[in-house]
Amino acid sequence: MKTDQVIGGRWKAAQARVLGGRVLSDNIATPSTFKSGQARAPFTRRWSSALATLLMLVPLLVLPVGAVRAHHGGTLPGVVVQPPMSGYWDRFGASPPTSHHRPFGGDFAVDFHRNPGTDDTVRVRAYPASGSGSVRYRIDDVRMACKSGVHADGGRAVKVGFFIGDTRVGHAWYVHLDRVPSTIKAGSWVSHAAVVGYISRFKETTCYDVSSNDGVHVHLEYYSNRHYACWISRPAGTWVDYWGAVAKVGGNYRPTSTGPCP
Repeated sequence: MKTDQVIGGRWKAAQARVLGGRVLSDNIATPSTFKSGQARAPFTRRWSSALATLLMLVPLLVLPVGAVRAHHGGTLPGVVVQPPMSGYWDRFGASPPTSHHRPFGGDFAVDFHRNPGTDDTVRVRAYPASGSGSVRYRIDDVRMACKSGVHADGGRAVKVGFFIGDTRVGHAWYVHLDRVPSTIKAGSWVSHAAVVGYISRFKETTCYDVSSNDGVHVHLEYYSNRHYACWISRPAGTWVDYWGAVAKVGGNYRPTSTGPCP
């Protein structure tokens, strides 16, 4: 096989996949449309188009696994997300939303602390920023929280999508959960304040770096389908009441990057 045939075939297929079947250049024909006897474009032209396709692919190759970088402009309803229970925001100042790791590809993440044995339930709660209507909740995913796949290493993770009517606004991950109810499964719709799991102290691992009951927490990650999710700014160690708020998704709060809510 000639080099130009490889470029005209394989690169064209890759280009079609990236562009959803659209063609960037009229100088390259797909194998299905190239007719016998049809003149081929010069090698240099095909190589230039292949190089352009490679440059488009590079940003996709360097994204971390699980990250989602599909933010676009436009308008979505705003949703105010409430805490999963009363507890401490970044209790020890070790997991601020400005730098806490985001293994599930959220816009930002933070640890929300609560000692076990007080109020162990983790609930899904939010309300429309407009003050009218209600938020709908769909379970998008349920999986083990740690790469080991062992529950004792850090429990489970539950991804919950937020909807206003039929419009998806964003989602949240609730991580390090114990005793996730059997009704919490991908594709199911749940009611406001539904229990998606319980806090628990798992064994100390690199995935769950907790050495005392004071360190027990839920790892939270938030993602907005338009623009970026933002957090309600407060000092580390602040007690957040059950009726408070921790984040906003949708809306037009942070058009270019995540950060504190304006």
